Amino acid sequence: MPDWDHPSRDAWCRTLDAAVSAADAPVVFAAHSLGCLTTAFWASQYASAAQLAKVAGALLVAVPDSSGSHFPQDASGFAAVPLTRLPFASIVVASSDDPYGDEPFSQNCASGWGSRWIGIGPRGHINADSGLGDWDDGRRWLGSFG
Repeated sequence: MPDWDHPSRDAWCRTLDAAVSAADAPVVFAAHSLGCLTTAFWASQYASAAQLAKVAGALLVAVPDSSGSHFPQDASGFAAVPLTRLPFASIVVASSDDPYGDEPFSQNCASGWGSRWIGIGPRGHINADSGLGDWDDGRRWLGSFG
C-alpha cells in the first residue's frame, strides 16, 4: 500500500484495484486488519464487474472496528464499513481478545459480507505475536479458495 503510516481508503482501494487489474485470474486475497476493510470497500465501491469476476476468494483476518477506540487516528475514509455481500467466497477469522475489533463486530461483518466466520480464541490482533507460527489453519483456509 502506498503509505502504511497514514492509510487512506481511497489510495489503498485504488492500489488494490490496480493490482487486481494487472493480475491473472484467479485472484485470492489474504487480508489483515485494514486490508479487510480495504477489500470490503474495494468490492462495494471501486471494482468493476470484470475485476470482481477474477476474485476466487478472500481470507479476512482481524477485521478492525473503524468506530472503535483503538482504531488508528491517522487512517482516513474507513468509517461506515460497507456490509454488502461480497461477490466472492470469503472467510472472516477473529480473535476473542482483539483490541481493534471484538467478536460481535467481526461476526456482524461476516454476516453482512456473506462470509464464513471462524473464531480462534484469545490470540490478540492475530499477527506474529499471536504464537501461530506458520499458521497451518490459515494456509488451509486460504488454499480452500482454489
